[in-house]
Amino acid sequence: MKNILEVRDVHLSFGGLVALNGVNLQLREGEILALVGPNGSGKTSLLNCICGFYRPQKGSIIYRGEEITRTPPHVRAEKGIGRVFQTPYIFHGTVVDNIMVGYITQNRNMMKLMTLKSTIEARKKAEELIEFVELEIYRNSPAHGLPMGIRKRIELARVLMWDPDILLLDEPTSGLSIDEKRDMARFILELNEVQGKSILLVEHDLSLVHDIAHRAVVMDAGVEIAEGTPEEVVNNPEVIKAYLGE
Repeated sequence: MKNILEVRDVHLSFGGLVALNGVNLQLREGEILALVGPNGSGKTSLLNCICGFYRPQKGSIIYRGEEITRTPPHVRAEKGIGRVFQTPYIFHGTVVDNIMVGYITQNRNMMKLMTLKSTIEARKKAEELIEFVELEIYRNSPAHGLPMGIRKRIELARVLMWDPDILLLDEPTSGLSIDEKRDMARFILELNEVQGKSILLVEHDLSLVHDIAHRAVVMDAGVEIAEGTPEEVVNNPEVIKAYLGE
C-alpha cells in the first residue's frame, strides 16, 4: 500500500517553545491512521502543518509525491486535503447554508457569482450529505447554537462538499455522548471503507482508536515515541509512561 501523505523531519517552534521536533509520519492510501498522545504533544500542530496553517522551520510535507510544504492552505484543499477542526466553525444561517459553503472550495471561481446551475448542484450535493450525516430534521434550522454533536456533523458534511481524498480529523468525538461517538465512528468507517477516504485521526479515546484505526502513531513532547497497531502502541512501555508517568 503506497503512501498518500508523508511528513518528513518536520520541525516547528514558536519562539523558544518546540512544538514539533523532527516528526516523520506516513499515511497510507485507504487507511485510518490514529495520531494519539497527551495534551500538548504536538498533534494539532502537526495537522496545522499538513493543511498549511503553520509553516515548519524545517522538513517537508509530501502529498501524492508532490512537495506542498509552502503551498497555500486553499490550494492544498483544492488538491484534496480536507480538515475538520476540534471546535466546529459555524456561522449564522441554516444547516444547509453552512454545508453549501464547502462547494466554493472546489469551485473558487464561483466565489463572487453563483449561477443557477451551480447553486442547484451545490444544493443537491448538500442534501446528499445531510442524509449521510443524518441531519434531515435540522436541514432548515439555524445552525448557530445547535448542540456540539450536531455542529460536528455539519462541519464534517461541509468538508465533504469538495470530496477530498484525505480527511484530517481533529478530535471528532470530543465533547460527544456515547451514542454520538458511536455515530461519528460509523461515519468515519463508511468514509474509509465505502468511499475510500484516507483518514488521519487525532483522538484521545483509545477505545475508539482500537475499534476503527488500522495503525496508530503516538506523540509526546513533539516527537513520535511509538508506531504500530492500536494493540501494540497501547501496550508499549513508552506510551504507558507518557500517559501515566513512571
